[in-house]
Parts: sequence; structure tokens; C-alpha cells
Amino acid sequence: MAEFIDRYPNEASIGQRQRTALARALILDPSYILLDEITSALDVEQVSVILSHLQALRDKGIGVLLVTHLIGFARRAADRVVFLDEGKVLESGGPDLLDCPKNERVRRFLSVIESAT
Repeated sequence: MAEFIDRYPNEASIGQRQRTALARALILDPSYILLDEITSALDVEQVSVILSHLQALRDKGIGVLLVTHLIGFARRAADRVVFLDEGKVLESGGPDLLDCPKNERVRRFLSVIESAT
């Protein structure tokens, strides 16, 4: 965050604001943290940095609930994956679920995501 520490909030990018919000939350030394699309405004390098920080949090025993549409990110970050559709759990399991889902809706979703990348 050193490159933007002297800026006013309205001069920071959305990604910089997201990183600042995450740092602000972590200063409170939480037992768990909830993140909704934390990577949405970040470049690839910053996504990697966030992933490293999330893995360090997990190693410290801090619970992380993460909402993402980035399947590769979820594969690397998650201990458990839950697919929701209209507020209902379609399927849940370990990250290996991403390789072989049982639910047809989840299979279609993953095939669309894979073909888009």
C-alpha cells in the first residue's frame, strides 16, 4: 500500500480501496473475515498477493468466508467450496468438487466459466 498511502481516498483506485478495507479489517485481529468478490477490481499480481495473505490468515487459524466467481482462485484459496443458486446450496465439498461436480447446474456453470477463460 506504500504507493498510495499519501493519497486522499477519492484519488485511490477501487482496487486500492479494497486492499485498504482488507487491511482495516485485519487490524482488528478478527477470528474470521467475510470477503465478497475481494479480487473484482484487482490486477493479476494483486490477486496473487491477496491469495498469499488469505493463506497466511488460514494458517493462523483465522476463518475466511470468500465469495468469488474466479474458479482458479477458489481452487487455490478454499478448504471447502459451496455452490449457491438463488440462495440454495446446490453442492458442497472440498476443492476437488471443482473437478468433478455431481450437480448438473454446477457442471454447466463450471463449463461456461472454463470456456470463457
